[in-house]
Amino acid sequence: MAARKVFNDPKEYFPYIGHTLNKDFIENGRLFSLKHARTIKEFFIGNTFDDYVLDEKTEDTKIYEGDSTLFSKITTKGFSKYKEAAKNPKNVFVICPRHRSLIDFIAAQPIHYFLIKKDTMVVAGDNLFVASFAKFFRDFGGFMFLRKNKVFKRTGGNKLELTVRQYLTSVLPTYLKDQMIDGKEAVRHDMILFPEFYTTAKGNVVSSGRTKTGELGEISSIFSRILYKLSKDSDTNVYFVPANFSFSKYPDGVFLGHNSLFSQIIKPVKYLFELNYVFNKYPHFSERNPDAKLDITVNYSEAIKLNDLSPKQIKSTKEPDAFVNYLREQIGQGETIYPSTLLCKALEGEKELSFRELDKRVSTLVDTYQEKGIDVSNVDQFTASELAEYAATALNTNPRLLFHRKHDSTELITLTRDSVISNNLRMQNWYSNMLAHLD
Repeated sequence: MAARKVFNDPKEYFPYIGHTLNKDFIENGRLFSLKHARTIKEFFIGNTFDDYVLDEKTEDTKIYEGDSTLFSKITTKGFSKYKEAAKNPKNVFVICPRHRSLIDFIAAQPIHYFLIKKDTMVVAGDNLFVASFAKFFRDFGGFMFLRKNKVFKRTGGNKLELTVRQYLTSVLPTYLKDQMIDGKEAVRHDMILFPEFYTTAKGNVVSSGRTKTGELGEISSIFSRILYKLSKDSDTNVYFVPANFSFSKYPDGVFLGHNSLFSQIIKPVKYLFELNYVFNKYPHFSERNPDAKLDITVNYSEAIKLNDLSPKQIKSTKEPDAFVNYLREQIGQGETIYPSTLLCKALEGEKELSFRELDKRVSTLVDTYQEKGIDVSNVDQFTASELAEYAATALNTNPRLLFHRKHDSTELITLTRDSVISNNLRMQNWYSNMLAHLD
């Protein structure tokens, strides 16, 4: 059996957990598994951001459209709140959006990279660093967040061991200091962080990262506490930016009705299948089927300067941190309502609903969200039947899953003359839960 080694110097773990942000790869790199060997930018983003001007004082709302395999339209809101500050080399930004899809990653990084700052890294769970996708994530700016003790394979047959405790107390703080705080000759990186986690009724953490229920989770204080401590002894200004990436649909959602099958597949294989579906199969499909393309609204709330907060706001022994509570509230407030989520919310768990009743429920929900200051501009112009038709088109337009029946991915919503029928209650509930924090 190969010997296991533990490093004393946390920096020696950097090659194993760190990103290899490759700007040439993001802009010109090619994936040969893709048709015609197009570049990463050509395949995922196309010319969506070609007309941007980096130094422009962007208005609060700007729409980007272009020739993309994935996105029909990207609307950005709130850039002016911090875009000017991003030009200061002593300022770093931690963008904190909701995490509902693997595609969050492929949207968040290019948006920040092309519009704000190229030196941007992304926190990604260790489960995503599998097979050829590991290099893809690293070159795209992804660095590893350790969720459980890990053994890395090393050249020469040796194995390198890293525990979660060692990662959180030593390796991660050292890495963040190196990447974000030290700025004499090194580059200070911005960071995209998906901070949600989920617990049981007893408070035990059951998962982190991408939501499995559709609900807005609790917000982890791991990164804010580490960066707060590091920033106190530095001239670096650390800003946390609550953000909300709202999609017209989430390609991962089609998996939700098939948990019984995927539970029989070991996790690494499951993730490989999902990663291939979301990053390869789905974009190729949406390129041929425009109804599958995603309309995205990215809402950036007011940036919060971490350095200016009091220790009590960051770390409380008696109650949840005031800072993460406020961060969660602002992330949730940035929601943009799309027909798919509104339809599923209005169905209230029912399999079938008449358009007459749907109209009443939709009207009540839209009025409620407007009163709370939530963006309903994508839904307030539709009648109930129009809303259902729009949502059904989006939710039903998917490539086939593995060896499943075509019905499982193309008839999730059925419309009759007088009613809407939901054929996947698990998926319906997942979409509905996305708005649960607004109740």
